[in-house]
Amino acid sequence: MHISPRHKLATLLLVSSVALALLAQNARVSASRPEQSVSGVLGLTHLSGNNASALASATPVSCNGINFAPPISYPLSGNPTGVTLADFNNDGKLDLAATNASLNTVSVALNNGGGNFGSAQSFTVGYEPVAVTAGDFNLDGKLDLAVANYGVDNAGLAVLLGNGDGTFQPAQIYQTFGLPNSVAVGDFNRDGIPDIATGNTSGRHVSVFLGNGDGTFQAQRSLPTSAQISGVAVGDFNRDANLDIITVSYNDNLLVVFLGNGDGSFQAAQFFPAFGIWVVAGDFNNDGKLDTAVVSFDNSVGVLLGNGDGTFQAAQSYAVGTNPLTAVVADFNADGRLDIVTANSNSNNVSMLQGRGDGTFAAAVNFAVGSSPQDVAAGDLNGDGSSDLVTGNQGSNDVSVLLNLCNAPTLTPTVTGTPQSATSTPTSATTLTPTRVSTSTPTTAPTSTPAATNTSMPVTNTPLPTTSTPLPATSTPTATSTPAATNTAAPPTPTPLPLASATPTDCPNPFGDITGNIFYTAIHYLNCRGVINGTDTSHYTPAGTATRGQFAKIVALGFGLTLSTPVNGQTFTDVPPGYFAYVYIESGFHAGILSGFDPAGCAAHGATYPCYLPNVAITRGQLTKLVVLAGGYQPYTPIGGQDFSDVPPGYVFYVSIETAFHNNIINGYPDGTFRPSNNIRRDEMAQIVYEGIIHRP
Repeated sequence: MHISPRHKLATLLLVSSVALALLAQNARVSASRPEQSVSGVLGLTHLSGNNASALASATPVSCNGINFAPPISYPLSGNPTGVTLADFNNDGKLDLAATNASLNTVSVALNNGGGNFGSAQSFTVGYEPVAVTAGDFNLDGKLDLAVANYGVDNAGLAVLLGNGDGTFQPAQIYQTFGLPNSVAVGDFNRDGIPDIATGNTSGRHVSVFLGNGDGTFQAQRSLPTSAQISGVAVGDFNRDANLDIITVSYNDNLLVVFLGNGDGSFQAAQFFPAFGIWVVAGDFNNDGKLDTAVVSFDNSVGVLLGNGDGTFQAAQSYAVGTNPLTAVVADFNADGRLDIVTANSNSNNVSMLQGRGDGTFAAAVNFAVGSSPQDVAAGDLNGDGSSDLVTGNQGSNDVSVLLNLCNAPTLTPTVTGTPQSATSTPTSATTLTPTRVSTSTPTTAPTSTPAATNTSMPVTNTPLPTTSTPLPATSTPTATSTPAATNTAAPPTPTPLPLASATPTDCPNPFGDITGNIFYTAIHYLNCRGVINGTDTSHYTPAGTATRGQFAKIVALGFGLTLSTPVNGQTFTDVPPGYFAYVYIESGFHAGILSGFDPAGCAAHGATYPCYLPNVAITRGQLTKLVVLAGGYQPYTPIGGQDFSDVPPGYVFYVSIETAFHNNIINGYPDGTFRPSNNIRRDEMAQIVYEGIIHRP
């Protein structure tokens, strides 16, 4: 049987620790194990650790306890090690990717609905792949794969561009410093393009690859440490809106923190006492500051609460199963408090630590999976709004699927795209025949648990009606009517709500289809504040469009406009008082932010002037103007021309787009265009609103 590097590392360290303990006992020396200290800020995290699905879907209905159905086994070959969940064929359902260390491939199985997976297709990636995650690296709306290849003959990062139908193009290999055993995605230079970080066990380095936006990456940047490291996670640990990187040193018992500068560079490493081989992040006490959990080979998890400045408090340790290797963070019982699940390779189970919301956790509850689980991922696999589990089991050559039995309402997933035709040939196909494993009874692992204190209440959101339509991956700009002000009375002076900070009070992520999305931070930030909602309770539909009516509500709530209605009925013929966004459109109009169409525009759409056309999709140019106006930005025009080739000085939104660009609210496309006439995607909309809020003067 192939032995994974994580398993070999944990075994070696376990033997070493036992030997040291015996020596200490013989010498009559008593010493306590070093405590762990880590940090995190999940609300602004694109991905945490190795799993793109780390922040999974959760229903707002709290469950009575935590329980899972008996595991369903899907056979794979090649000793599966790393697993991740993401929507690889744009059908709104989370699919599975697993690395096959002994076959040098990654297998992808598509979700048929209800948490059932079809035949797995395998793609060559390089020697001994051990970890996998997902992201849209070429910005085409189709998720791609990033794989850490640990093998000494071909160590490095493998990137496979997705075709949007569950198949992938041939892997491109990028060399790393040392042997990578972990991989994470985040936007480290704030250019709107996903970047990648790998944790390299033998090289004493973290490798950072900045994305070019076309699926290629710049040469690696090395973040050196003085310690051997394992695992990597991404988050904003000092609340400056720049992503940071953390890893853990398994031989020096240190947490290693690299604070990001926001331009792709990082400050020198900072070290904190920690003891383990894997690290994940989450806001475990609901204070808006990211915390960290370190998985230790001594059968425990150490939780280190973040101070919000990149430093951490001392660790509190919780017992889990035998030889845990990795972990995932999600809210599994929908109580608004993050939980932790570990994959325990020697006890063939996963351990659930249920969060109390104050940074402490209940005693572990264990659930059986296959033999020697190496990795665990979480996501809503059957569309019921609850986070399910998947493990990659090296010993039994399979993956285990555990469906959450949380008492959640039944939800109907929304299809968010049409699968594209395949353009690559997989190296092999394996029929996944589910095998239900015997029912296991949850067992409680003894642990010393601190008493709970002041539990924060979860955030709740008001539903926002949406009627989203999926966009194609690329679209040709089309002419649109230019909004013109209509009969504007003297607007009242709005009283804005308190300005939102760059770090939200975190809440569970209810959307299963934003995993791996480069704009995850913005979507999560606005959802936690009740500014945006999904197309249903578990789907955001990032590739869909937004209407002018929907955006009026978003801009009013996001920027804290004073809500008001006219004394004499309605301003626009097509926005009556009973319309869902009536009060928001009227408030935005009388604040001088929103305007209707001119007579020609109304006539072109069959509307009577003055009209607003609330059900028409909003364009990138229109939305940018509204954000600039709502944020109170001073108009800006560059000296000597234009920043985007398709936004000349005479263009109607030229000043607004230039103002937004020079205030770091927007970026264009890699070809130098902005495409202002394109209907904006829902994920792009969230990003522009988010940037408009955090950069607001």
